[in-house]
Amino acid sequence: MRSSSLLGVLLPAWVAAQNLSLQHPELFSLHWRMLEQNSTSGFETPMVDFLSGYLEDKGLTVELQPVQNPILAYNVRRQNILAYIGSNRTCRLILNSHTDVVPPYFPPHDNDTDVFGRGANDAKGSIACQVTAFLELKDAGVIKEGDVCLMYDVGEEQYGDGMRTFVDSLTYTPEWILTGEPTESFQATGHKGSININVTAIGDTAHSSVPQYGRNAILELMNFIPSLLNLTSIFPYDDFHGNTTLSLSSIKGGTISNQVADRAEAIVNSRVSVPAKEIWDIITEQVGNVSNIILSRVSASSNPLAMDVIEGWLPKKIMPYGTDLGAWTVNNTKLLLGVGSIATAHSAHEVVSKQEMIDMVGHYKEFVQGILNGTLVPIRNGTFPSSYPLETNTSNLTKREIAMQDYEARRYGGCMH
Repeated sequence: MRSSSLLGVLLPAWVAAQNLSLQHPELFSLHWRMLEQNSTSGFETPMVDFLSGYLEDKGLTVELQPVQNPILAYNVRRQNILAYIGSNRTCRLILNSHTDVVPPYFPPHDNDTDVFGRGANDAKGSIACQVTAFLELKDAGVIKEGDVCLMYDVGEEQYGDGMRTFVDSLTYTPEWILTGEPTESFQATGHKGSININVTAIGDTAHSSVPQYGRNAILELMNFIPSLLNLTSIFPYDDFHGNTTLSLSSIKGGTISNQVADRAEAIVNSRVSVPAKEIWDIITEQVGNVSNIILSRVSASSNPLAMDVIEGWLPKKIMPYGTDLGAWTVNNTKLLLGVGSIATAHSAHEVVSKQEMIDMVGHYKEFVQGILNGTLVPIRNGTFPSSYPLETNTSNLTKREIAMQDYEARRYGGCMH
């Protein structure tokens, strides 16, 4: 960790930029320390341990909720965080985000105006702002027991299991949930749904010295992918959610260098602006009968969502991505607001503005006070989350395989964000 000296005192890295960081040292200290935790989706324990300990040290009651996932090893400890004042866990408002990040992890660095690092804006920047706003309101006596809970879930980036586990455990309906994701400080009016499409190409093996005697599955896949990606030109356009996109996310094939590959696979992610089944039906109708190509959905698909917003408050904007609010099947008021831009999330130059974070603490405080005292009233334009389920077949499967298939059939699309 780098450090700097101010007035002869050795300072930790998070205050090395002697400008905006010093305007709110507690905020940027928390943010930096969270960014030091490698919490890649599925392995969030370092972040959960740090943040839960931090909240306990601030005098909050903290519960850790185990999250089981049959896709992962059973000995991997994964937990959601629920934190609140006193003993009343049935809070009217939930401030929420996710503790996991996408790979690969890289540590934080900063300059006078910005903080860089994996999770800087997606979504540890929003967590830092939410926690800071909550604690400042608590210390000022503005919020009391039963008003606000903090809930930070695991697995948002890949599995969606943390949010679903929490929702399944709820014994009451909170009045509001505000989720922090990179919205550039806009109120999100909605976001897209998601389909994960598995493309499998089948070939015939042969020795690599005589490839003409085989059929290369990798070449079959490469020839097919453009015809799939070009379907965006005929997908329907939605006036609210915009266009539907297709993105080639991963590709693999072959086993050894001296053999023609007889199998190759790709995953294509679609962010849908219309119901997922509508897009899937177009895909299967147009390219579903190509020789040596098998198309399948690898998880349940999520439909687009509309969010609730507050008129006359912060500016509004539709978001091109999805969130695990797709698994928030509680019929209450749901809002989406946070720091940073999707333009740098998941990238090697992920960044968040320090000034935006400082401003967001104020926005979150204004929201909490206004929502509780009735001066900020959301317009209930939100849609109830829904999915396009995955068909399952459990014949001739082991108990573990059945559990894994059931899990995939229920979750709301991989790579949620």
